[in-house]
Amino acid sequence: MDAHTKIALQFSGGRDSLALLLAMRLYWDRVTVYYTNSGDAYPETQALVDAVRGVVPHFVEIKGRVKEVHEQMGWPSDVMHPGTGFAFAKQDIDGYVQLIDRHNCCFNSIMLPMHERMKADGITLLLRGQRDEDTTKSHVKSGDIIDGVQLMFPIAHWSTDQVNKYIASQGVPLPPYYAAGLTSAPDCMRCTAWLEHGANKYLKQHHPEVASEVNKRLTKIRVVVEPFIRRLSEAQETLNDN
Repeated sequence: MDAHTKIALQFSGGRDSLALLLAMRLYWDRVTVYYTNSGDAYPETQALVDAVRGVVPHFVEIKGRVKEVHEQMGWPSDVMHPGTGFAFAKQDIDGYVQLIDRHNCCFNSIMLPMHERMKADGITLLLRGQRDEDTTKSHVKSGDIIDGVQLMFPIAHWSTDQVNKYIASQGVPLPPYYAAGLTSAPDCMRCTAWLEHGANKYLKQHHPEVASEVNKRLTKIRVVVEPFIRRLSEAQETLNDN
């Protein structure tokens, strides 16, 4: 840190970034906390963000682009291979909706606006709560330099149990969706991807109106996907037919 004067701490509202923020308390006067509001944030997440904003000396909230991304690129879906960036070609399907993979949706909606703002602010060191245990972590490693910004992951070696215990020891409550079983803090209420994290069950119980909207979107996605799945099944049946 002594080699840098413009230092950022990436805060997502999740427990990993919260643990990192609390662990860096002695350095708060030297870092700026950056948070991207996707444009569809959970109120539970926003409550934590507002609490953090009230105690750290330097805080920047960035406007995300999820609505624009959905309009221009499509809805995210787990049926799209993560990282491909390709969408289904428009076909003669009633009720067609364009789909993109989940990583590209998150990148364009959340990560890119943050990166652009940090570059504009002259940030040269980015602290992130990425951990080795994470199943969906980025490919970059602690110490890598990307586009002139060095990334450091100070709690990379921490386990999930260590993260939870440390946050509890600091007397800071986690957003309630963790207690409900979510494995990761959701960035968008109306996300139609990352289904393995269990957000839909939480949505149905605590935000039923939004859950109904998500269900309608998933129904439309099925309309697009099922013809391809049916063709796959028919091909396999033919090849497996003795």
